[in-house]
Amino acid sequence: MSIRHAVGVTAAVTLWLTLAALASMTQHHESGAAFLPVSHEANRSFRPGTAHPPAMPTAIVPADEADPEEEDVKLTLDRIFPKKSFFGPSASRVSFSHDGRFAAFLYRSYAERRHGSDLYVHDSETGQIRRITSVGRMAEHQADVREVRDDREKQAKKAGITPQSLADEQAARLGWPASSPLGTWKGDASTDGGPIDEGQATLHLTRGKKDTFEGYIRIGLVKLALTGAKFDAETGALTATIDDKTLSVEGSLDAAAEEGFAAISGTLTLEEPAQTVSFTLTPGDEAAEDSDDEPRGVIGSIGERLTLGDVVTDADAEINDEKNGKAPDKRAPRYGGVQGFEWSESSNEMLLLSGGDIYRLSFDAEKWAEPVGPPAGDDKDAAGKPVTPYRGDLERLTFTRERESDVQYLPDGSGYTYLRDGALLRVSFGDHRIIQLDPELKDGERMVGYQLSPDQKRLVFLANRGDSYWGRGTSVTIVNYRERFARANQVTRHMPDSPWPDAFTSVYLYDLDGYETEEGTLERVFTKRLTGPRDILRMPEWSPDSTRITFAAYEQTTGLVKVLEAGFVEESDDADADDAKEAPDAEDDAEGDSNGNDEDTDSDKDTEGETKADKPDEDADKDEDKPEFEIENAKVVYEFYHFGGPNTPGMIQPQYLPDSRRMAFITELSGFRQLHLLDPRYQQLTQLTYGQFEVYPFDISDDNSTIFATATKDDPNQGHVYAVNLETGDMSRLTSVDGDYSSVAVRDDGSLLLASHIDFGSPRELVAVTPADGTTTPLTDSHPEEAHTLTAASPEYFTYENRHGQTIHGHMFKPKDFSPEDKRPLLIYVYGGPLGERKMATRGAFAAPSYFFARYMSEVHGYVTATIDPRGASGYGAVFEKANFEQVGKPQTEDLVDGARWLVKQGGIDEKKMGLHGWSFGGFQTQMVMYTEPDVFAVGMAGAGPTEWFNYNSWYTTGTIGPHKPGQLNLKDQSLLPLAKNITGRLLLVHGMEDSNVLYQDTVNVYRELLKADKEVNVELFLDPTGGHGLGGDVKTIGRYRKYEDFLLRYLGEGKPAKADEPEQADNAEEAAEVSADESVEEGATDEDADTDSTDESDKGDTDDVNEDEQENDDGAERSQDAVNTLQTQTARP
Repeated sequence: MSIRHAVGVTAAVTLWLTLAALASMTQHHESGAAFLPVSHEANRSFRPGTAHPPAMPTAIVPADEADPEEEDVKLTLDRIFPKKSFFGPSASRVSFSHDGRFAAFLYRSYAERRHGSDLYVHDSETGQIRRITSVGRMAEHQADVREVRDDREKQAKKAGITPQSLADEQAARLGWPASSPLGTWKGDASTDGGPIDEGQATLHLTRGKKDTFEGYIRIGLVKLALTGAKFDAETGALTATIDDKTLSVEGSLDAAAEEGFAAISGTLTLEEPAQTVSFTLTPGDEAAEDSDDEPRGVIGSIGERLTLGDVVTDADAEINDEKNGKAPDKRAPRYGGVQGFEWSESSNEMLLLSGGDIYRLSFDAEKWAEPVGPPAGDDKDAAGKPVTPYRGDLERLTFTRERESDVQYLPDGSGYTYLRDGALLRVSFGDHRIIQLDPELKDGERMVGYQLSPDQKRLVFLANRGDSYWGRGTSVTIVNYRERFARANQVTRHMPDSPWPDAFTSVYLYDLDGYETEEGTLERVFTKRLTGPRDILRMPEWSPDSTRITFAAYEQTTGLVKVLEAGFVEESDDADADDAKEAPDAEDDAEGDSNGNDEDTDSDKDTEGETKADKPDEDADKDEDKPEFEIENAKVVYEFYHFGGPNTPGMIQPQYLPDSRRMAFITELSGFRQLHLLDPRYQQLTQLTYGQFEVYPFDISDDNSTIFATATKDDPNQGHVYAVNLETGDMSRLTSVDGDYSSVAVRDDGSLLLASHIDFGSPRELVAVTPADGTTTPLTDSHPEEAHTLTAASPEYFTYENRHGQTIHGHMFKPKDFSPEDKRPLLIYVYGGPLGERKMATRGAFAAPSYFFARYMSEVHGYVTATIDPRGASGYGAVFEKANFEQVGKPQTEDLVDGARWLVKQGGIDEKKMGLHGWSFGGFQTQMVMYTEPDVFAVGMAGAGPTEWFNYNSWYTTGTIGPHKPGQLNLKDQSLLPLAKNITGRLLLVHGMEDSNVLYQDTVNVYRELLKADKEVNVELFLDPTGGHGLGGDVKTIGRYRKYEDFLLRYLGEGKPAKADEPEQADNAEEAAEVSADESVEEGATDEDADTDSTDESDKGDTDDVNEDEQENDDGAERSQDAVNTLQTQTARP
């Protein structure tokens, strides 16, 4: 036998063995055995969850039917807690144009997750989405963006990316007629005999270096790599070489493309082994099977990757990470993107904020309507590079070192206003002047927010004076151990016993008639003295007719909510009326002291410390220049005491109805956050929406007749979008697909909305919803396939009644081989504190402890894992959110104990093997239960828990934990230290030593109490020397959960199904001893495995908690009236 013949036989045998192996794997996959499926584009499509019926007391809602592929997902800690999160960024700041045709949003793709967001515009008439800004475009205006562009161009060239390859990519993305053989081609192949059988053929080509192509051809089950592929555009000839070392196959491909690339026909000639294969292929509509699973970003968007400066390589997200413990010598530049935008109220144009400067973006309707297509064949200038679509006309308006903020269009679109270094400036388009609108204020006041009236003639603004609440407090030492010797850092915290500053916030009305000659009419119509850290005074809202403003003021010390009005009234000749409207001087005591005693002693006063900046000169001549109106001081039109949750007062924001008299706002007077209608004329408050659910308004229609809101009307575990008629209170649901909706924008007539949607099996994406037919269309594809794979499983929802008859909600995971006869360990996760609109047992809540670790312990170790929202949580009504006050942790303890016992009654759980864990407030709650109900849970894992509430910040404690008195530690009775000695179970305490939110000393102090009580065997301490409140230092996320896993397996063991022949109870002591011994052996083996795992994984990198809900949105600063006012400031929660 010749050497050549021997090689041919060897190649043939290799091919046959390969074919046999492929066929075997295919059969194995079809039989249901574990097999890694090929990634398909469809796997990243919008996959909404199925409906769960509203939960009923003492009920378990079965989990959704799992996809067969999902059943084979194998979880490991490395997989669910990777170094970098597998979740991508989400769209933000969604907003419709004035006519409702366009919707704009900010977004950055998964590949660009290290950078800022760019502006996209969705055309609802054509369905097109265009990327408006990019590095390539903004580099024309900003020097720092040019650094990013230059760096990206360098990296792109290294990767072999050229303008031509970007042009090819654009053509494929937009479905333009082919001008080259790039892409995927499919058809049939025939052979003359040999190891390759006839069957389906696939040819896939991408552009290689210089003028070559690369890819593969697949005939049946055999896939052969192509090298040196070349295409002759004049003759249509395609040639390539086959030299597959793995399969020992050599040969060549010769083919020709038909005119217009309708088909490619040719032959595949194999030399070793000898065989000829003929094929005819047509363009395929599926992605190549070996294409990566990178998310598509904005689906079908036009204007992506137009220049090399827009290309983000795969290594970009980690380019600034430490390598071998060292940071790179020079960090790669970061693109800041667009921080915010605002549509004009009169035309399709907008103002952008980028890099601290203002840009104007206007759209020409005719240019926008021009079709976007491939360049003409004779257009040499356009050849070899992407086509740039029309993206609007961008003009930079400011060039300053200061950062502009709070940019607002004038209501008629003729110009804009903005804040710069505390000054309110107005610019009219076509006018070279910059006019300062804010008047000179006295007493050291400074403007912190503003709003023009609808007719542009008047201005309302807020001003602060006095000491900053957050600037004063107690200096706390945080010890840093990162250097040779420990270093002390000082952090200022305002404690519950810290003194209140002498601080005020005022509301001003300013008539702009004559402001250009500094003759505008200014009045201070309301002043509020700070009484506590949770006092609320939000930016007032204008009435549609521009004559009045309304706002709500909340006083923490009394719990009183006042709804007030001020405005412009026609000048009256009635002297008595004038006297009645006159307010005290600004420095009079009428502003009230911190106890609010003035209100109690002055029954005739219907204002709260209202003052005027300047009294009218009684001797002034009443000539024709006198204004034909008076500015009326703020008056209380309705007041009530708030006895609900601590976060509700900040949500009370009155909005006028079309009659410019009546107002709508939410209160918790009914026990739940519901909309109410107020008629100030009769001081009549009417409830508009009813039920045991929450309503969260986010917008009002242009005619002020409809409020758009999210609500938990049909299911407390998911929030849908509703249109609420302000006359009748009727609620029309606009969304149909199950899940939770947020960041919602609704067209004014309610016919279209864009929102972020999330559900189990469907990570957060921007969707467009047409309420009329329920169509829900995904607009973004933000997450890699791994995110979809690992979030496909849905927990089972359940409810039970606590000892007081209240319904408690939760969800759980159970092992696939679970049965009620089992004796499984139970692990419950709890937070338990108020979070405003958020809670734990929500559809699509992919938190690390309540979803990923819970699933892992259930699927890998056989645990039943549950997440429970006890009283104290938000979203279930006032009784729940306010439950902590003066009894922190007690209601939660009752509900958790009741829940654990209820779950035991359902079967399958060993009541002697129950564990509880939580972080921050949940860390406190875990300890509270372990100390006060020591016989219920065998183990607890408490992370960063506040054990001494009088050392936590006053904003949180005085609103959630209990009342306060400056100079007194009246929250000392809420300390856990005296209770710690009662523990009987095993407790793991976890804390970051650089935590400036919940102080590390809280864990040290309770640890000391446990040691003093001889409980050293009951407690373990796990510290991150460089970690903060969420850790993130030396202890990585995977390390934290490895520790949890080890701790649980040591003390609770593995969960196992009940054996059919095993008695429920041992008949005698000897049998019982045998069972105990068996369990000990199993636990010992597990400990060894866990220790080995810990060693193997000890050098893994950092990971943030995999919590999709907390992915950065780069929303930027909100308007000053909502964010700058110190009376509204919110601080960190435990």
